[in-house]
Amino acid sequence: MSKKEKNFKDINSLSTVVLVLNEVDTALKNPTRTILDSEIPEIIGGLSGIGIGGAAAFAAVVTAAGGKVAGGAVLLKGLAALGGGIWAGLALLLAGVGVVGVGASLLIKKLLKNKRFKKEIERLYQLALQKNDALIRAMQKEIDATKERADYLNDLNKSLKNIIRAMQEDFGYPPSIAL
Repeated sequence: MSKKEKNFKDINSLSTVVLVLNEVDTALKNPTRTILDSEIPEIIGGLSGIGIGGAAAFAAVVTAAGGKVAGGAVLLKGLAALGGGIWAGLALLLAGVGVVGVGASLLIKKLLKNKRFKKEIERLYQLALQKNDALIRAMQKEIDATKERADYLNDLNKSLKNIIRAMQEDFGYPPSIAL
């Protein structure tokens, strides 16, 4: 599934998940809470590096030269052929290092951000599964609850199931939560 098709594209898209999980937690702790007490009734209702560039450039020089210093000098002379002598060739190589470094830094930053995002969505998914089980147990235990409380817990349960299903879809998991 491409990023455009995903339900949760970045860390900011998980804010609703966090709000619902917090609401479930509050509902489980307060047996008299109803949707009238909720802080999110509309949601519940609505959801029923340059250093690396330097290393890369250095590796390119060593690889192109077969690991020999003379080959590196040949590469610099080749770059110098573009004009300005060997120092211009070196400057051109170092400019490339800077560009590669910035690009590598941005790539690593994005990869780390994606890694943190994946860890966070997996953590929230596991938490949602736990809260779903706890909510079902609470609904079974509160069989004599008021209609408002029962409706509130049922709406929370539907919201949580929709979140879990959306996360499963993003992960490529088969749906395991029946609605």
